[in-house]
Amino acid sequence: MRVDFEYIKDFLALVLDNEELDFNLNQEQFKPLHADFDAKKKMVFHLEILEDQGLIESVSNKIHGIGFQRMGRNDVQLSIIPLRLTATGHQFAADLVKPGVFEKLVSNFKDAGPTEAIKVVLGLGKSILEKKLAELTD
Repeated sequence: MRVDFEYIKDFLALVLDNEELDFNLNQEQFKPLHADFDAKKKMVFHLEILEDQGLIESVSNKIHGIGFQRMGRNDVQLSIIPLRLTATGHQFAADLVKPGVFEKLVSNFKDAGPTEAIKVVLGLGKSILEKKLAELTD
């Protein structure tokens, strides 16, 4: 399965729109993401990548992982645990929606792996910030 950056962007928007301190996959806005086997498989794939990259984590330091247990036949058992975006996760989400960033990611870096994509998004976000700061200080 390939990384779907649109899916990640939409997922991060759901997380940012959540008014709670943390989120869990049993909240109404997240239920469609695991409503059937194919949706659950896609969600697990992308959330595990976000976890691998340090963008999301369990709120509890006593729980290892983000609540997925792989079963036989490609099935996944969900344990509904509180999750959060890390500081890097928030920065990535903020930079991803800056004007032009997502478009540049999917057009110029569509074959980038997760680590590269994060570097691209954070780099573009930093460049936009630096340009804006230069305009304000000139």
